[in-house]
Amino acid sequence: MREAAKRGRLLGKPSKLSVLQRKRLLADYESGEYSAAQLMDISGLSRSAMYATLNRAREEQRGSREHR
Repeated sequence: MREAAKRGRLLGKPSKLSVLQRKRLLADYESGEYSAAQLMDISGLSRSAMYATLNRAREEQRGSREHR
């Protein structure tokens, strides 16, 4: 997998949401304004996919802060 990543060939299914959509999902989740069920309906994700997406958005957020 690491060798594939080095060559720019990542395995796995592409994300259903764009980077901007992931940021918005994380912001909405952390605001507490929406329940997990509401966010699942809005985004069209299953519960497990939504939490995986939230984790990915957090990692992207941390990564962007480190590059500043």
